[in-house]
Amino acid sequence: MKARTLKRLRILCATIAVIAATTAAASGTDWSSFLFDSAGSRYNAAETAITPANIGQLQLKWAFVVPGADGIASSQPAVANGMLYFGGRNGLFYALDAVTGQTRWSFDSSAVVGAAVNTLLPNATTDSGQSMPNLLRDGPAVADGVVYFGDFYGFLYALDAASGRLLWATEVEPHRDAIITSSPTVYGGRVFVGLSSKEVFNPTLPNYPCCQARGGVAALDAHTGELLWKRYTVPPSKQLAGTFLGLPRYAPSGGPVWSSPAIDAASQTLVIGSGQNYTGTVPYDGHSACSDPVSSGCSDSVIAFDLNTGQQKWARQMLGGDSWTAACVLLPNSALGNCPVSGPDYDVGASPNIFKLGTRTVVAVGQKSGLFHLLDLATGDIIWDLRLATGNGPAGRAGENGVQWGSAWDGHSIYVATYNAKPGTLYALDPAATDPALRIRWSTPNPADGCKTGGAKSASASSCDVSMGQAVSATPGLVFEGSRDGKFRVFSAAAGQILYTYDTVQSYTGVNGVKGKGGSIGHGGVVISHGMVYVNSGYATSDAQHSDANSGIRGQNAVVLAFGLPGSTP
Repeated sequence: MKARTLKRLRILCATIAVIAATTAAASGTDWSSFLFDSAGSRYNAAETAITPANIGQLQLKWAFVVPGADGIASSQPAVANGMLYFGGRNGLFYALDAVTGQTRWSFDSSAVVGAAVNTLLPNATTDSGQSMPNLLRDGPAVADGVVYFGDFYGFLYALDAASGRLLWATEVEPHRDAIITSSPTVYGGRVFVGLSSKEVFNPTLPNYPCCQARGGVAALDAHTGELLWKRYTVPPSKQLAGTFLGLPRYAPSGGPVWSSPAIDAASQTLVIGSGQNYTGTVPYDGHSACSDPVSSGCSDSVIAFDLNTGQQKWARQMLGGDSWTAACVLLPNSALGNCPVSGPDYDVGASPNIFKLGTRTVVAVGQKSGLFHLLDLATGDIIWDLRLATGNGPAGRAGENGVQWGSAWDGHSIYVATYNAKPGTLYALDPAATDPALRIRWSTPNPADGCKTGGAKSASASSCDVSMGQAVSATPGLVFEGSRDGKFRVFSAAAGQILYTYDTVQSYTGVNGVKGKGGSIGHGGVVISHGMVYVNSGYATSDAQHSDANSGIRGQNAVVLAFGLPGSTP
Protein backbone atom coordinates (compact mmCIF):
# COMPACT_ATOMS: atom_id res chain seq x y z
CA MET A 1 0.00 0.00 0.00
CA LYS A 2 2.82 2.40 0.93
CA ALA A 3 4.67 1.74 -2.37
CA ARG A 4 1.46 2.28 -4.36
CA THR A 5 0.83 5.58 -2.51
CA LEU A 6 4.38 6.75 -3.24
CA LYS A 7 3.94 5.84 -6.90
CA ARG A 8 0.70 7.82 -7.07
CA LEU A 9 2.45 10.73 -5.33
CA ARG A 10 5.26 10.67 -7.91
CA ILE A 11 2.71 10.63 -10.76
CA LEU A 12 0.81 13.50 -9.14
CA CYS A 13 4.02 15.53 -8.68
CA ALA A 14 5.02 14.85 -12.28
CA THR A 15 1.58 15.91 -13.48
CA ILE A 16 1.78 19.11 -11.44
CA ALA A 17 5.24 19.81 -12.89
CA VAL A 18 3.95 19.37 -16.45
CA ILE A 19 0.99 21.65 -15.74
CA ALA A 20 3.33 24.22 -14.16
CA ALA A 21 5.69 24.10 -17.11
CA THR A 22 2.79 24.45 -19.55
CA THR A 23 1.34 27.33 -17.54
CA ALA A 24 4.75 29.04 -17.43
CA ALA A 25 5.20 28.68 -21.17
CA ALA A 26 1.76 30.18 -21.72
CA SER A 27 2.26 33.08 -19.30
CA GLY A 28 2.68 36.68 -20.32
CA THR A 29 0.94 38.31 -23.21
CA ASP A 30 1.34 39.03 -26.90
CA TRP A 31 4.02 41.43 -28.14
CA SER A 32 2.05 42.59 -31.14
CA SER A 33 3.95 45.69 -32.31
CA PHE A 34 7.39 47.28 -32.32
CA LEU A 35 6.58 49.52 -29.35
CA PHE A 36 4.74 46.73 -27.45
CA ASP A 37 2.00 49.26 -26.63
CA SER A 38 0.89 52.49 -28.28
CA ALA A 39 2.72 54.61 -25.68
CA GLY A 40 6.00 52.96 -26.64
CA SER A 41 7.03 51.30 -23.38
CA ARG A 42 8.73 48.24 -24.98
CA TYR A 43 8.00 46.55 -21.62
CA ASN A 44 6.01 43.33 -21.21
CA ALA A 45 4.86 43.53 -17.59
CA ALA A 46 2.89 40.27 -17.83
CA GLU A 47 5.91 38.11 -18.74
CA THR A 48 6.46 36.03 -15.61
CA ALA A 49 7.87 32.76 -16.96
CA ILE A 50 11.36 34.10 -17.58
CA THR A 51 12.85 35.69 -14.47
CA PRO A 52 16.23 36.83 -13.12
CA ALA A 53 16.38 33.53 -11.23
CA ASN A 54 16.04 31.28 -14.29
CA ILE A 55 17.31 33.42 -17.19
CA GLY A 56 20.60 31.52 -17.09
CA GLN A 57 18.73 28.40 -18.23
CA LEU A 58 17.51 30.00 -21.45
CA GLN A 59 18.26 27.79 -24.46
CA LEU A 60 17.82 27.93 -28.21
CA LYS A 61 14.63 26.15 -29.26
CA TRP A 62 14.68 26.71 -33.01
CA ALA A 63 16.01 28.89 -35.81
CA PHE A 64 14.26 30.07 -38.96
CA VAL A 65 16.51 31.06 -41.87
CA VAL A 66 15.05 33.42 -44.47
CA PRO A 67 15.95 31.98 -47.89
CA GLY A 68 17.38 34.21 -50.57
CA ALA A 69 17.83 37.18 -48.25
CA ASP A 70 20.91 39.38 -48.16
CA GLY A 71 22.14 38.28 -44.74
CA ILE A 72 20.58 41.24 -42.97
CA ALA A 73 17.79 40.72 -40.43
CA SER A 74 15.94 43.94 -39.67
CA SER A 75 12.22 43.20 -39.18
CA GLN A 76 11.41 42.90 -35.46
CA PRO A 77 8.87 40.07 -35.10
CA ALA A 78 5.40 40.53 -33.67
CA VAL A 79 3.71 37.82 -31.59
CA ALA A 80 -0.08 37.52 -31.57
CA ASN A 81 -2.53 34.66 -31.12
CA GLY A 82 0.15 31.97 -31.19
CA MET A 83 1.78 33.27 -34.39
CA LEU A 84 5.09 35.01 -35.07
CA TYR A 85 5.07 37.60 -37.89
CA PHE A 86 8.00 39.32 -39.62
CA GLY A 87 9.16 40.56 -43.00
CA GLY A 88 12.06 39.25 -45.05
CA ARG A 89 14.46 41.22 -47.19
CA ASN A 90 13.62 38.73 -49.93
CA GLY A 91 10.24 40.46 -50.37
CA LEU A 92 8.30 37.76 -48.49
CA PHE A 93 6.30 38.29 -45.32
CA TYR A 94 6.14 35.30 -42.96
CA ALA A 95 3.77 33.90 -40.35
CA LEU A 96 5.19 31.10 -38.20
CA ASP A 97 3.90 29.04 -35.33
CA ALA A 98 5.32 31.00 -32.39
CA VAL A 99 6.18 27.85 -30.44
CA THR A 100 7.57 25.52 -33.11
CA GLY A 101 8.69 27.90 -35.87
CA GLN A 102 6.76 25.97 -38.50
CA THR A 103 5.57 28.14 -41.39
CA ARG A 104 1.82 28.83 -41.37
CA TRP A 105 1.83 31.01 -44.49
CA SER A 106 3.90 33.52 -46.44
CA PHE A 107 2.94 36.48 -48.61
CA ASP A 108 4.92 37.70 -51.63
CA SER A 109 4.91 41.50 -51.80
CA SER A 110 5.67 41.38 -55.53
CA ALA A 111 1.95 40.74 -55.93
CA VAL A 112 1.58 44.46 -55.15
CA VAL A 113 4.77 46.15 -56.39
CA GLY A 114 5.78 43.67 -59.08
CA ALA A 115 9.34 42.48 -59.68
CA ALA A 116 10.53 46.03 -59.07
CA VAL A 117 14.02 47.34 -59.69
CA ASN A 118 15.31 48.64 -56.41
CA THR A 119 16.39 52.26 -56.77
CA LEU A 120 19.08 51.91 -54.10
CA LEU A 121 21.76 51.91 -56.74
CA PRO A 122 24.72 49.54 -56.81
CA ASN A 123 27.68 51.89 -56.88
CA ALA A 124 28.75 55.49 -56.91
CA THR A 125 29.39 55.90 -60.63
CA THR A 126 26.47 54.33 -62.52
CA ASP A 127 22.72 54.62 -62.65
CA SER A 128 22.13 51.13 -63.95
CA GLY A 129 19.85 50.01 -61.15
CA GLN A 130 19.88 46.53 -59.70
CA SER A 131 17.19 43.89 -59.67
CA MET A 132 16.54 43.31 -55.98
CA PRO A 133 13.55 42.06 -53.97
CA ASN A 134 11.33 44.42 -52.03
CA LEU A 135 13.14 44.78 -48.68
CA LEU A 136 10.63 44.40 -45.83
CA ARG A 137 12.50 46.14 -43.02
CA ASP A 138 9.99 47.38 -40.50
CA GLY A 139 8.41 45.39 -37.70
CA PRO A 140 4.74 44.51 -38.23
CA ALA A 141 1.81 45.38 -35.99
CA VAL A 142 -1.10 43.00 -35.38
CA ALA A 143 -4.55 44.16 -34.27
CA ASP A 144 -8.05 42.71 -34.54
CA GLY A 145 -6.98 39.81 -36.73
CA VAL A 146 -5.04 41.96 -39.20
CA VAL A 147 -1.27 42.33 -39.62
CA TYR A 148 0.13 45.65 -40.93
CA PHE A 149 3.61 46.37 -42.32
CA GLY A 150 5.42 48.69 -44.71
CA ASP A 151 7.88 48.10 -47.54
CA PHE A 152 10.80 49.60 -49.48
CA TYR A 153 8.54 51.40 -51.97
CA GLY A 154 6.30 53.46 -49.70
CA PHE A 155 3.42 50.95 -49.49
CA LEU A 156 1.58 49.93 -46.34
CA TYR A 157 -0.06 46.47 -46.35
CA ALA A 158 -2.90 44.85 -44.41
CA LEU A 159 -3.13 41.05 -44.43
CA ASP A 160 -5.55 38.69 -42.77
CA ALA A 161 -3.46 37.47 -39.84
CA ALA A 162 -4.81 33.91 -39.98
CA SER A 163 -4.47 33.24 -43.71
CA GLY A 164 -2.13 35.88 -45.18
CA ARG A 165 -4.82 37.07 -47.61
CA LEU A 166 -4.21 40.62 -48.84
CA LEU A 167 -6.91 42.95 -47.51
CA TRP A 168 -5.48 46.19 -48.89
CA ALA A 169 -2.22 47.88 -49.88
CA THR A 170 -1.88 51.67 -50.00
CA GLU A 171 0.92 53.67 -51.54
CA VAL A 172 1.34 56.10 -48.65
CA GLU A 173 4.07 58.19 -50.28
CA PRO A 174 4.45 58.37 -54.09
CA HIS A 175 8.04 59.63 -54.31
CA ARG A 176 10.06 57.04 -56.22
CA ASP A 177 12.51 56.63 -53.33
CA ALA A 178 9.95 56.49 -50.52
CA ILE A 179 10.44 53.70 -47.99
CA ILE A 180 8.79 52.67 -44.74
CA THR A 181 11.18 51.64 -41.99
CA SER A 182 8.80 52.90 -39.33
CA SER A 183 6.87 50.09 -37.71
CA PRO A 184 3.13 50.90 -37.71
CA THR A 185 1.27 51.86 -34.56
CA VAL A 186 -2.39 50.81 -34.56
CA TYR A 187 -4.83 52.71 -32.38
CA GLY A 188 -8.54 53.52 -32.50
CA GLY A 189 -9.21 51.91 -35.85
CA ARG A 190 -6.34 53.76 -37.52
CA VAL A 191 -2.80 52.90 -38.54
CA PHE A 192 -0.06 55.49 -38.00
CA VAL A 193 3.30 55.18 -39.74
CA GLY A 194 6.40 57.29 -40.38
CA LEU A 195 7.72 57.99 -43.88
CA SER A 196 11.34 57.84 -44.88
CA SER A 197 13.42 57.68 -48.06
CA LYS A 198 16.38 55.95 -49.65
CA GLU A 199 17.11 59.10 -51.65
CA VAL A 200 19.83 59.81 -49.10
CA PHE A 201 22.00 57.31 -51.05
CA ASN A 202 21.36 58.71 -54.52
CA PRO A 203 23.71 61.72 -54.29
CA THR A 204 26.58 59.24 -54.71
CA LEU A 205 25.56 59.16 -58.36
CA PRO A 206 26.94 61.86 -60.68
CA ASN A 207 23.75 61.89 -62.75
CA TYR A 208 21.21 62.27 -59.94
CA PRO A 209 19.46 65.63 -59.42
CA CYS A 210 19.48 65.93 -55.63
CA CYS A 211 17.12 66.06 -53.67
CA GLN A 212 13.34 66.22 -53.26
CA ALA A 213 12.11 63.39 -50.98
CA ARG A 214 10.47 64.37 -47.67
CA GLY A 215 9.88 62.53 -44.44
CA GLY A 216 6.61 62.62 -42.58
CA VAL A 217 3.88 60.70 -40.81
CA ALA A 218 0.53 59.42 -42.06
CA ALA A 219 -2.73 58.09 -40.64
CA LEU A 220 -4.76 55.48 -42.52
CA ASP A 221 -8.09 53.81 -41.90
CA ALA A 222 -7.21 50.38 -40.51
CA HIS A 223 -10.15 48.70 -42.25
CA THR A 224 -9.94 50.21 -45.73
CA GLY A 225 -6.41 51.62 -46.09
CA GLU A 226 -7.82 55.05 -46.94
CA LEU A 227 -5.34 57.86 -46.26
CA LEU A 228 -6.89 60.04 -43.56
CA TRP A 229 -4.11 62.58 -43.20
CA LYS A 230 -0.41 63.01 -43.95
CA ARG A 231 2.05 65.59 -42.64
CA TYR A 232 5.59 66.25 -43.84
CA THR A 233 8.58 67.35 -41.76
CA VAL A 234 9.91 69.74 -44.41
CA PRO A 235 8.17 71.88 -47.06
CA PRO A 236 8.15 71.00 -50.76
CA SER A 237 11.52 71.41 -52.46
CA LYS A 238 12.27 74.17 -54.94
CA GLN A 239 14.91 74.30 -57.65
CA LEU A 240 18.00 76.19 -56.57
CA ALA A 241 20.20 78.47 -58.59
CA GLY A 242 23.15 76.81 -60.24
CA THR A 243 23.75 73.16 -61.05
CA PHE A 244 25.83 70.19 -59.92
CA LEU A 245 27.67 68.52 -62.81
CA GLY A 246 25.11 70.15 -65.07
CA LEU A 247 22.13 68.78 -63.14
CA PRO A 248 19.50 70.84 -61.32
CA ARG A 249 19.65 71.07 -57.52
CA TYR A 250 16.73 71.13 -55.10
CA ALA A 251 16.07 72.00 -51.45
CA PRO A 252 14.81 71.52 -48.83
CA SER A 253 14.56 67.75 -48.55
CA GLY A 254 14.95 64.99 -46.01
CA GLY A 255 13.65 64.99 -42.45
CA PRO A 256 12.95 61.22 -42.61
CA VAL A 257 10.93 59.49 -39.90
CA TRP A 258 12.66 56.15 -39.35
CA SER A 259 10.97 55.08 -36.14
CA SER A 260 7.50 54.26 -34.85
CA PRO A 261 5.02 56.92 -33.69
CA ALA A 262 4.06 56.82 -30.01
CA ILE A 263 0.61 57.84 -28.79
CA ASP A 264 -0.81 59.37 -25.63
CA ALA A 265 -4.43 58.30 -25.51
CA ALA A 266 -5.48 60.79 -22.83
CA SER A 267 -4.48 63.88 -24.82
CA GLN A 268 -4.95 62.30 -28.26
CA THR A 269 -1.37 63.19 -29.16
CA LEU A 270 0.99 61.41 -31.55
CA VAL A 271 4.77 61.94 -31.24
CA ILE A 272 7.53 61.25 -33.77
CA GLY A 273 11.22 62.00 -34.20
CA SER A 274 12.73 63.23 -37.47
CA GLY A 275 16.13 62.93 -39.14
CA GLN A 276 18.55 65.26 -40.90
CA ASN A 277 18.09 67.35 -44.03
CA TYR A 278 19.37 65.92 -47.29
CA THR A 279 19.66 69.39 -48.78
CA GLY A 280 18.86 72.81 -47.38
CA THR A 281 19.15 73.96 -43.80
CA VAL A 282 16.84 74.99 -40.99
CA PRO A 283 17.87 77.81 -38.61
CA TYR A 284 18.72 76.77 -35.08
CA ASP A 285 19.31 78.78 -31.93
CA GLY A 286 19.50 76.07 -29.30
CA HIS A 287 16.56 73.78 -28.56
CA SER A 288 14.32 76.03 -30.61
CA ALA A 289 10.72 75.41 -31.55
CA CYS A 290 11.02 74.92 -35.28
CA SER A 291 8.47 76.62 -37.48
CA ASP A 292 5.59 74.88 -39.16
CA PRO A 293 7.01 72.33 -41.66
CA VAL A 294 5.02 74.06 -44.41
CA SER A 295 7.30 77.10 -44.14
CA SER A 296 10.74 76.06 -42.98
CA GLY A 297 10.95 72.49 -41.80
CA CYS A 298 11.54 70.42 -38.68
CA SER A 299 14.59 68.23 -39.21
CA ASP A 300 16.29 66.58 -36.19
CA SER A 301 13.17 67.31 -34.16
CA VAL A 302 10.61 65.83 -31.81
CA ILE A 303 7.16 66.69 -33.17
CA ALA A 304 3.69 66.27 -31.64
CA PHE A 305 0.49 66.07 -33.71
CA ASP A 306 -3.19 65.93 -32.97
CA LEU A 307 -4.04 62.26 -33.39
CA ASN A 308 -7.31 62.90 -35.18
CA THR A 309 -6.54 65.81 -37.50
CA GLY A 310 -2.77 65.66 -37.95
CA GLN A 311 -2.48 69.30 -36.89
CA GLN A 312 0.92 70.03 -35.38
CA LYS A 313 0.73 70.77 -31.65
CA TRP A 314 4.40 71.59 -31.17
CA ALA A 315 7.86 70.83 -32.49
CA ARG A 316 11.15 70.90 -30.64
CA GLN A 317 14.22 71.01 -32.85
CA MET A 318 17.36 69.46 -31.36
CA LEU A 319 19.70 70.57 -34.15
CA GLY A 320 19.21 72.80 -37.17
CA GLY A 321 21.36 73.02 -40.28
CA ASP A 322 22.19 69.30 -40.13
CA SER A 323 22.46 68.46 -43.83
CA TRP A 324 23.97 65.16 -44.89
CA THR A 325 23.79 62.49 -47.60
CA ALA A 326 25.62 59.22 -48.15
CA ALA A 327 27.97 61.01 -50.54
CA CYS A 328 29.52 62.68 -47.51
CA VAL A 329 30.81 59.28 -46.37
CA LEU A 330 31.13 57.20 -49.53
CA LEU A 331 32.66 59.94 -51.70
CA PRO A 332 33.99 62.47 -49.18
CA ASN A 333 36.82 63.77 -51.34
CA SER A 334 35.35 63.25 -54.79
CA ALA A 335 34.04 65.90 -57.13
CA LEU A 336 31.38 63.37 -58.13
CA GLY A 337 29.74 63.24 -54.73
CA ASN A 338 26.85 65.65 -54.20
CA CYS A 339 27.53 66.30 -50.52
CA PRO A 340 26.15 69.44 -48.88
CA VAL A 341 28.10 71.30 -46.22
CA SER A 342 27.95 68.22 -44.05
CA GLY A 343 26.40 68.18 -40.62
CA PRO A 344 26.94 65.42 -38.05
CA ASP A 345 23.75 63.42 -38.92
CA TYR A 346 22.09 63.78 -35.52
CA ASP A 347 18.71 62.18 -36.27
CA VAL A 348 16.07 61.76 -33.63
CA GLY A 349 15.72 58.25 -34.98
CA ALA A 350 14.60 56.45 -31.83
CA SER A 351 10.99 55.73 -30.97
CA PRO A 352 9.70 57.80 -28.03
CA ASN A 353 8.40 56.55 -24.68
CA ILE A 354 5.35 58.41 -23.31
CA PHE A 355 4.46 58.02 -19.64
CA LYS A 356 3.23 59.75 -16.50
CA LEU A 357 5.79 61.29 -14.17
CA GLY A 358 3.82 62.40 -11.15
CA THR A 359 1.01 64.56 -12.52
CA ARG A 360 2.94 65.37 -15.70
CA THR A 361 2.94 63.36 -18.93
CA VAL A 362 6.38 63.25 -20.50
CA VAL A 363 8.15 62.14 -23.67
CA ALA A 364 11.50 60.35 -23.32
CA VAL A 365 13.59 59.92 -26.47
CA GLY A 366 17.21 59.42 -27.45
CA GLN A 367 19.14 61.15 -30.23
CA LYS A 368 22.12 60.11 -32.34
CA SER A 369 24.02 63.04 -30.80
CA GLY A 370 24.35 60.96 -27.63
CA LEU A 371 21.83 63.13 -25.76
CA PHE A 372 18.76 61.67 -24.10
CA HIS A 373 15.84 64.07 -23.78
CA LEU A 374 12.87 64.33 -21.44
CA LEU A 375 10.15 66.68 -22.68
CA ASP A 376 6.79 67.87 -21.42
CA LEU A 377 4.13 66.28 -23.64
CA ALA A 378 1.77 69.24 -23.32
CA THR A 379 4.24 71.93 -24.41
CA GLY A 380 7.33 70.27 -25.88
CA ASP A 381 9.48 72.08 -23.32
CA ILE A 382 12.74 70.37 -22.37
CA ILE A 383 12.61 69.08 -18.79
CA TRP A 384 16.17 67.76 -18.92
CA ASP A 385 18.86 66.57 -21.29
CA LEU A 386 21.42 63.95 -20.36
CA ARG A 387 24.57 63.26 -22.35
CA LEU A 388 25.21 59.52 -22.57
CA ALA A 389 27.80 59.63 -25.36
CA THR A 390 29.88 62.23 -27.14
CA GLY A 391 28.67 62.60 -30.69
CA ASN A 392 31.99 63.35 -32.30
CA GLY A 393 33.70 61.94 -35.35
CA PRO A 394 33.96 62.72 -39.05
CA ALA A 395 31.18 64.66 -40.72
CA GLY A 396 28.09 62.54 -41.15
CA ARG A 397 29.42 59.80 -38.88
CA ALA A 398 29.31 61.53 -35.50
CA GLY A 399 25.80 60.23 -34.90
CA GLU A 400 27.03 56.64 -34.79
CA ASN A 401 27.96 57.13 -31.14
CA GLY A 402 24.50 57.99 -29.91
CA VAL A 403 21.08 56.39 -29.42
CA GLN A 404 19.73 54.55 -32.44
CA TRP A 405 16.30 52.85 -32.35
CA GLY A 406 14.63 53.20 -28.97
CA SER A 407 14.44 52.74 -25.21
CA ALA A 408 12.24 50.87 -22.74
CA TRP A 409 10.27 52.11 -19.71
CA ASP A 410 9.13 49.78 -16.92
CA GLY A 411 7.55 52.35 -14.61
CA HIS A 412 10.76 52.67 -12.60
CA SER A 413 13.66 53.21 -15.01
CA ILE A 414 14.25 54.16 -18.62
CA TYR A 415 16.61 51.65 -20.24
CA VAL A 416 18.58 53.07 -23.14
CA ALA A 417 21.67 51.93 -25.03
CA THR A 418 24.33 53.83 -26.97
CA TYR A 419 25.72 52.65 -30.26
CA ASN A 420 29.41 52.91 -31.24
CA ALA A 421 30.35 54.98 -28.20
CA LYS A 422 33.58 53.02 -27.63
CA PRO A 423 32.05 51.04 -26.07
CA GLY A 424 28.29 51.09 -26.48
CA THR A 425 26.70 51.12 -23.04
CA LEU A 426 23.34 50.17 -21.54
CA TYR A 427 21.95 52.66 -19.01
CA ALA A 428 19.14 52.70 -16.46
CA LEU A 429 17.89 56.26 -15.96
CA ASP A 430 15.77 57.77 -13.20
CA PRO A 431 13.53 60.28 -14.98
CA ALA A 432 12.36 61.82 -11.68
CA ALA A 433 15.85 62.64 -10.37
CA THR A 434 16.26 66.40 -9.91
CA ASP A 435 20.00 66.08 -9.36
CA PRO A 436 21.66 65.29 -12.72
CA ALA A 437 24.36 63.36 -10.87
CA LEU A 438 21.71 60.89 -9.68
CA ARG A 439 19.95 60.49 -13.02
CA ILE A 440 21.97 57.41 -14.03
CA ARG A 441 21.02 54.51 -11.77
CA TRP A 442 23.55 52.17 -13.38
CA SER A 443 25.47 51.71 -16.60
CA THR A 444 26.94 48.55 -18.13
CA PRO A 445 29.34 48.76 -21.09
CA ASN A 446 29.45 46.26 -23.91
CA PRO A 447 32.14 43.75 -22.81
CA ALA A 448 35.49 44.80 -24.22
CA ASP A 449 36.22 41.29 -25.53
CA GLY A 450 33.01 41.16 -27.60
CA CYS A 451 34.85 41.13 -30.94
CA LYS A 452 37.54 38.74 -29.70
CA THR A 453 35.28 35.92 -28.52
CA GLY A 454 32.84 33.57 -30.22
CA GLY A 455 31.98 33.86 -33.88
CA ALA A 456 33.07 37.50 -34.01
CA LYS A 457 36.69 36.36 -33.85
CA SER A 458 36.56 35.33 -37.48
CA ALA A 459 34.95 38.60 -38.65
CA SER A 460 37.00 41.39 -40.19
CA ALA A 461 38.18 44.07 -37.80
CA SER A 462 36.16 46.72 -39.62
CA SER A 463 32.88 44.80 -39.41
CA CYS A 464 32.74 44.24 -35.64
CA ASP A 465 32.56 46.78 -32.87
CA VAL A 466 31.34 46.76 -29.29
CA SER A 467 28.18 48.72 -30.00
CA MET A 468 24.58 48.50 -28.84
CA GLY A 469 22.44 49.76 -31.71
CA GLN A 470 19.33 47.71 -31.02
CA ALA A 471 16.07 49.00 -29.54
CA VAL A 472 16.00 47.99 -25.85
CA SER A 473 13.32 45.61 -24.51
CA ALA A 474 12.35 44.79 -20.92
CA THR A 475 10.29 42.47 -18.73
CA PRO A 476 10.00 42.42 -14.92
CA GLY A 477 13.54 42.37 -13.54
CA LEU A 478 15.23 41.95 -16.94
CA VAL A 479 16.57 44.09 -19.78
CA PHE A 480 17.34 42.62 -23.23
CA GLU A 481 19.85 44.06 -25.70
CA GLY A 482 21.86 42.74 -28.63
CA SER A 483 25.23 43.95 -29.88
CA ARG A 484 27.13 44.44 -33.10
CA ASP A 485 29.53 41.78 -31.80
CA GLY A 486 26.71 39.28 -32.42
CA LYS A 487 26.04 38.56 -28.75
CA PHE A 488 22.53 38.65 -27.34
CA ARG A 489 22.66 39.64 -23.65
CA VAL A 490 20.19 39.87 -20.80
CA PHE A 491 20.86 42.30 -17.94
CA SER A 492 19.53 42.67 -14.42
CA ALA A 493 17.09 45.58 -14.31
CA ALA A 494 18.03 46.18 -10.67
CA ALA A 495 21.80 46.50 -10.97
CA GLY A 496 22.79 46.08 -14.62
CA GLN A 497 24.93 42.96 -14.34
CA ILE A 498 24.93 40.62 -17.35
CA LEU A 499 22.92 37.53 -16.44
CA TYR A 500 22.95 35.73 -19.79
CA THR A 501 24.93 35.80 -23.05
CA TYR A 502 24.34 33.90 -26.29
CA ASP A 503 26.64 34.13 -29.30
CA THR A 504 24.50 34.26 -32.45
CA VAL A 505 27.44 34.33 -34.90
CA GLN A 506 27.30 30.65 -35.82
CA SER A 507 25.76 28.40 -38.46
CA TYR A 508 22.16 27.25 -38.28
CA THR A 509 19.87 24.89 -40.14
CA GLY A 510 16.43 26.39 -39.89
CA VAL A 511 13.24 24.51 -39.09
CA ASN A 512 12.40 25.34 -42.71
CA GLY A 513 15.45 23.35 -43.89
CA VAL A 514 17.43 26.42 -45.03
CA LYS A 515 21.02 26.91 -43.87
CA GLY A 516 22.32 30.26 -42.67
CA LYS A 517 24.65 32.05 -40.31
CA GLY A 518 24.04 34.77 -37.74
CA GLY A 519 25.85 38.07 -37.47
CA SER A 520 25.50 41.44 -35.77
CA ILE A 521 22.33 42.32 -33.88
CA GLY A 522 20.67 45.69 -34.35
CA HIS A 523 17.55 47.69 -35.26
CA GLY A 524 14.47 45.79 -34.10
CA GLY A 525 14.70 44.75 -30.47
CA VAL A 526 14.26 41.45 -28.69
CA VAL A 527 10.66 40.24 -28.33
CA ILE A 528 9.66 38.44 -25.13
CA SER A 529 6.24 36.82 -25.13
CA HIS A 530 4.54 33.78 -23.58
CA GLY A 531 7.74 32.37 -22.11
CA MET A 532 9.68 32.67 -25.38
CA VAL A 533 12.37 35.09 -26.53
CA TYR A 534 12.85 36.01 -30.21
CA VAL A 535 16.03 37.56 -31.62
CA ASN A 536 17.06 38.69 -35.11
CA SER A 537 20.68 38.04 -36.09
CA GLY A 538 22.58 39.36 -39.09
CA TYR A 539 22.05 43.12 -39.05
CA ALA A 540 24.50 45.28 -41.00
CA THR A 541 23.95 48.90 -41.96
CA SER A 542 25.88 49.41 -45.19
CA ASP A 543 24.40 48.28 -48.49
CA ALA A 544 25.84 45.16 -50.03
CA GLN A 545 27.76 47.01 -52.72
CA HIS A 546 29.81 49.30 -50.50
CA SER A 547 32.64 48.35 -48.15
CA ASP A 548 31.96 50.48 -45.11
CA ALA A 549 33.80 50.51 -41.79
CA ASN A 550 31.67 49.43 -38.83
CA SER A 551 29.02 48.05 -41.16
CA GLY A 552 28.39 45.06 -38.93
CA ILE A 553 28.91 41.32 -39.24
CA ARG A 554 26.74 40.33 -42.17
CA GLY A 555 24.98 36.99 -41.81
CA GLN A 556 24.39 34.33 -44.42
CA ASN A 557 20.69 34.72 -45.14
CA ALA A 558 18.77 36.29 -42.27
CA VAL A 559 18.19 34.33 -39.07
CA VAL A 560 15.36 34.49 -36.55
CA LEU A 561 16.18 32.71 -33.29
CA ALA A 562 13.68 31.49 -30.68
CA PHE A 563 14.68 30.77 -27.08
CA GLY A 564 12.84 29.18 -24.17
CA LEU A 565 13.36 27.53 -20.82
CA PRO A 566 14.11 23.79 -20.41
CA GLY A 567 10.99 21.69 -20.52
CA SER A 568 9.04 24.13 -22.62
CA THR A 569 8.08 23.02 -26.10
CA PRO A 570 9.46 22.12 -28.55
